[in-house]
Amino acid sequence: MEYNYGKKSIWKWIILYVIIGAIAYGLIYYFFFYKNGNSYNNQTNYNVQNSNAETADWKTYRNDQYGFEIQYPQDWWMEEQINIITFQGHSSGPSQFALDISIESNPNKLSSKDFTLERLKEPEMGSGFNEFTPEEVQLFNNGKELELGGLTAFQLKEDNYEHIYLAKDYNIIKFYFPNTEKNITELEDPKVVNTVISTFKFTK
Repeated sequence: MEYNYGKKSIWKWIILYVIIGAIAYGLIYYFFFYKNGNSYNNQTNYNVQNSNAETADWKTYRNDQYGFEIQYPQDWWMEEQINIITFQGHSSGPSQFALDISIESNPNKLSSKDFTLERLKEPEMGSGFNEFTPEEVQLFNNGKELELGGLTAFQLKEDNYEHIYLAKDYNIIKFYFPNTEKNITELEDPKVVNTVISTFKFTK
């Protein structure tokens, strides 16, 4: 009888541990994957349709050479150089914010995702070797595809900066800006940044 009683007690503890483990797993999944994942998706939805009222007084930049346009707030200023356009949120101060759009050649007409993978091999962004470091592998695996301008783009998020690569024909349009999740100030509202990017569209 003592043996049976001990055996039943062991099973009770095992069942209790299983229940506690299931509850803990559920809480971890909700807070770290489901909840954070939804927040991430909401902040990087660049294909939403904005109301005309929201961007009615914004300026519009048009690039006839590569056939695209993008809107930006009245109090931002724009500077255009060869194959790079900079939109500056504020002219000076510690909260200065910049969104750079650059044009890169894509002679093999790689997809946005494949071009990003090749780009990681180059010294400017990656290790510069044909073999990827564990950090680069993790960076790429954490990337995501998203729709932008009616096409599929690929986004990478580093600690301080975000990169979006958008392939069209023989060109790559790259968006480069501070990580809006980790550089939030009252002067650089991530919603405004995301709205700016979401106004991007091709004109031809």
